[in-house]
Amino acid sequence: MCRAPSPSASVRLRAVRATVPALMALAGMAAGLLPTAAVASDTVPFSIGASIVPTSCNVSLSQATLDFGTIPAAALSESAATKLPSRDVTVTVACDAAASVALAMTDNRQGSESRDSGNPTLFGVGLVNNKTVGNFTLATGNAVGDGNVTDPIVRNGGGAWSRLSGDLSGASDYQLSWAPKGNVAPGTYKTMQQTFAVSLEIAAKNNLPPLSQGVPIDGSMTFSVVYL
Repeated sequence: MCRAPSPSASVRLRAVRATVPALMALAGMAAGLLPTAAVASDTVPFSIGASIVPTSCNVSLSQATLDFGTIPAAALSESAATKLPSRDVTVTVACDAAASVALAMTDNRQGSESRDSGNPTLFGVGLVNNKTVGNFTLATGNAVGDGNVTDPIVRNGGGAWSRLSGDLSGASDYQLSWAPKGNVAPGTYKTMQQTFAVSLEIAAKNNLPPLSQGVPIDGSMTFSVVYL
């Protein structure tokens, strides 16, 4: 008597269907000689699969280019650097799930700062006729994580986190992150927004190349997301 297969047996039937003709032929040859034996498997493999990927975050800027406009040569000091009023730019880090992340800053014009060469808090603005023409700095403003005010925190390399004091650094092992108010450990957020005050400083006029044809200011840096 044949037993109706259960719903879960459908995979097992499909797996052995290709062997049924051979089994029937063998059964016909043995008819009348041996009792018919039912051939079936009492096990069947079953596999599952998936891919686990890390949280993905994107970084964007409120404006990719901060234009300080035209600076009249007459507004520059002959013997001292001229610091222009700061302008703000906001960096947004948006993740597809809550995550602890940091920002790393890279000076794309490293070595072209007009003073304190090698100071990682000064970002260069390019060379003109092999002469430095200025530098810029970034100071942190408002920092908001998922709608809540946060504290900017920093570390060098794999060291301990601490409250940010002073301007940001472009050192290769320097990282900026955010902690819940009053804490110094990175928080977990889905969206982070950090405002920076960007200050541009122009070198003293007597250190600049000839101004008869104008001097371009070409600062550039990169913000990169670091997953903690």
